Amino acid sequence: MLEKFAGNFLAGMPCLVKPATATSYLTAACVRLMQDSGALPEGALQLIIGGTGDLLDQLDEQDMVTFTGSANTARKLRAHPNIINRSIPSTPKRIRSTAPSSPRTSPPTTRNSTCWPRKWSVK
Repeated sequence: MLEKFAGNFLAGMPCLVKPATATSYLTAACVRLMQDSGALPEGALQLIIGGTGDLLDQLDEQDMVTFTGSANTARKLRAHPNIINRSIPSTPKRIRSTAPSSPRTSPPTTRNSTCWPRKWSVK
């Protein structure tokens, strides 16, 4: 969660976290601690526990999907009609850095403007 959130936060993008069922309690506790610290702007980190409803249908061209799920999750995301039709970029689980001493990380994400207030409504 934190490796994805860090890039989003530095780029001024809100981050929605949807943990696996097995890790949802721990993830919720971490998110709560981060939000209660007061260090994050409102809306910078949002948590979804359970199903995502029509969330992927609400994405548009300014959004990006990052994930740390399985290959099956990647296939489902990349096959989603809205992601295909709107050419919404997604990042794979991990990308090997070209720097020999760097750890394996995901590429940074970018957005045209800071948009902390954007909140998602899952139906």
